[in-house]
Amino acid sequence: MDDVCKELDTVVLEFFQTLTDFYMEQEKLGETLKSGLLNMSRARYSMGTQAVTIDKCDNSKMVAAVKVKVSHDNQLTSFKPNPDLEAQFCEINLGGQESNFESSIRKRTVTNKKNVEGYVNGSSHIEDIELNEKQKKSDHKKVVDPLNWFGVLVPPALRQSQQDFKKTIESGVNVANLKLRLQTLQAKYETLLAQKKDLKKNEK
Repeated sequence: MDDVCKELDTVVLEFFQTLTDFYMEQEKLGETLKSGLLNMSRARYSMGTQAVTIDKCDNSKMVAAVKVKVSHDNQLTSFKPNPDLEAQFCEINLGGQESNFESSIRKRTVTNKKNVEGYVNGSSHIEDIELNEKQKKSDHKKVVDPLNWFGVLVPPALRQSQQDFKKTIESGVNVANLKLRLQTLQAKYETLLAQKKDLKKNEK
């Protein structure tokens, strides 16, 4: 009984400490979002309302600069992705289907004797591999600073707005992790409380 009561006290103290951290991080997230939106409004005022709009965003060139992954224990962590590494995973053939490279080789028609000899000697195959690698590199999307979409010389307010929104990513991850921790502690508290009630019944 004493051990369960001590553990209950520990869980309660940790719960309220986590709750305090949660409120502080949530307030920080709200302030950062507010600052980002305010600086964006200032940038629109100085550059003009038509200079900073959604129309300036190029969807074809948008690449995630930061991603969030979930661990086995449901903890969130943010990280900067590696475009080259992700492209290699995308090229893995998981379904046993014919790859684009193999398909292009099959569809290619040999029209003269020189091409036939090239395939026999392996030179044409090597050229195809080199061209394929160059095509892959050119297809990889590069992470470009979105501020360049709004011009070369952007006002400091727009740069500060970008920094504010970058901070919200980390704050958002922290808020999610703290909320998950609160749910875990609440479930643990309810379990210990049920154990305490059972022990009291057994003592009677």
